[in-house]
Amino acid sequence: MSYLLVSNESTVELTGHLDVNGRLQLSHADGDLSDHSNALQAEDPGGTIRIKLNDFTDGSSTWTLNASHDGAVGPIAWNRGADHAYYDFSEYMSNFLEVKATANEGATEKEKIIDIKTKPEGSLPDEQ
Repeated sequence: MSYLLVSNESTVELTGHLDVNGRLQLSHADGDLSDHSNALQAEDPGGTIRIKLNDFTDGSSTWTLNASHDGAVGPIAWNRGADHAYYDFSEYMSNFLEVKATANEGATEKEKIIDIKTKPEGSLPDEQ
């Protein structure tokens, strides 16, 4: 599996955009996730890594991003800031986690599935 590797960032910022076909895409300063199997691996020496999905503007439309991933007892909705969705991961993951990102603009909704793996060096590994 190909993935975008982001190192030494305790907050990994992803920004949404619509591609030429109107599909939701997510990118980091180091590259577009669609060029890396829609997968991201974040590594940092700290104890947690925040994954932050920034809202975005396309033309005259402002899109609000939200996200969720499966937890032990069901879906976990990510927190919302004024202009972004975020989640703090403190586990050193051995496997990728599927995240559903959703962009809304009025009644229009776009969805994107991405895979993330976090490796904060100051944390304990997840249980397999």
